[in-house]
Amino acid sequence: MSSDFRKRNNFFKRGRLAFEAGQFEKAIHAFNKVIEWDPKDANAFTFRGLAQRELRNFEAALNDLKQVVDINPNYRVGFLNLGCVQRDFGKIDEAINSFNKAEENDPENPLVFQNRATAHIASDEWDSALADCDTALALAPEGAAAYAILAHAQFGTGDSQLAIKTIGRSLELDPEEAEAYRVRGIVHCAQDNLEDGIADFIKARELNPNVQLDYLDKPEALLDRLLEKLSKLIGLDRVKEEVRSLINLVKVRRLRRSANLPAVPLSLHMVFTGNPGTGKTTIARLISLIYHVLGVLSKGHLVEVDRAGLVAGYVGQTALKVHEVLTKAHGGVLFIDEAYSLTSRGDAKDFGLEAIDTLIKGMEDKRSNLVIIVAGYPEKMREFLKANPGIKSRFSKVILFDDYNAGELMAIFEKMCRDHYYQLNEDAKKTTLQAFKALAPEEMGLYGNGRGVRNYFELTITSQANRLGNMKNVSEDQLVKILAEDLPSEDFWVHE
Repeated sequence: MSSDFRKRNNFFKRGRLAFEAGQFEKAIHAFNKVIEWDPKDANAFTFRGLAQRELRNFEAALNDLKQVVDINPNYRVGFLNLGCVQRDFGKIDEAINSFNKAEENDPENPLVFQNRATAHIASDEWDSALADCDTALALAPEGAAAYAILAHAQFGTGDSQLAIKTIGRSLELDPEEAEAYRVRGIVHCAQDNLEDGIADFIKARELNPNVQLDYLDKPEALLDRLLEKLSKLIGLDRVKEEVRSLINLVKVRRLRRSANLPAVPLSLHMVFTGNPGTGKTTIARLISLIYHVLGVLSKGHLVEVDRAGLVAGYVGQTALKVHEVLTKAHGGVLFIDEAYSLTSRGDAKDFGLEAIDTLIKGMEDKRSNLVIIVAGYPEKMREFLKANPGIKSRFSKVILFDDYNAGELMAIFEKMCRDHYYQLNEDAKKTTLQAFKALAPEEMGLYGNGRGVRNYFELTITSQANRLGNMKNVSEDQLVKILAEDLPSEDFWVHE
């Protein structure tokens, strides 16, 4: 064996080891040497092309993989690899052509069909994608990725329910299948469930750093959707302005950093004050997602707790409990409801005070990737802020959630009806609005605002069910129609 051949083999081995270790730049350097010795080495061009693909250098990857099929048109995975890069580069027609040639070379390879299915999906050719997925699964029935791609095609045909079921099958076969999380994220976002959608996208990116995610790669589009959700919330005008102001502060802070200007220290921890049912948890969930999109938080999830979730019954256990909660919330927002209960007992031996001390320390330790929101009644939260010198200085932002007025309560009730496919007749609308108008302003908070409306709605549909349950023949129109007689009695609020 010649010295040059041994050197060539050594560099090829180094390239393979570097590639498998994820050291793609190093792998490219090694394969450069191999190609210098042998400009017709299809294997070297293949691995160098795949390394370029991992680095998102699609043009260089295309050039290398085209060399492979020029050198050897019958190279087993030559056209398959080329098709994948053409698809990733947005050259869908060329990709499908390459996959067709790959099928000619290797008709029993399920990867050919499942990758061609993704190209068909990119061009909205759903039936072709379904057919290719069926072939891939016939060749490899346990293919988790093929099931995930099949789910995407099913979603494209309008069957979200079947798609979610198919994704479940994919994750049964491989709980770490990135494509399954990506597709489920797409379905969730299409259903306006942005919280679960973003969580799935983040999981997909953790499993495969190169997975293509429009929502994460184009955060401005996702931010627009979140702001749209914010604007569509009923009432909460003052809160919406406060949230938009927070967003602008974060944006400008980021712009100043990009311009190498000093960034003013900004505390993102907040106090939400207001009566129950005024949308505090809903806003906290939106803020967690918005902060993620803006790059403030790595995950953007919401963890909800109250006193019971933080305080233990024995010495030394409370700190451990709080640490567990802080770890769970890291990367997102920790929402502490009725936070005043941690200090309201007035007992120096109360473990609630230990929970606060531990929270304050945790806020410092995790300050770059954690936001804490404490919530409760206005007066009680004012006392809470005075209970520990470290609390007030860290919660400089206080947002007041006003009670809903009668018109807003009516809008919430009508939305609940629409969301569940019920329709109020005119008499029912008038009676409901009169019931809400009869509440004095101080009674809005007493009866739970949005929560009270939900109870009112649940009693309404129960009453309608009792009315229809005694009828022999029930039409679809009757199933959706709410009559005035279905509404709760006038003393509903008293019993509430």
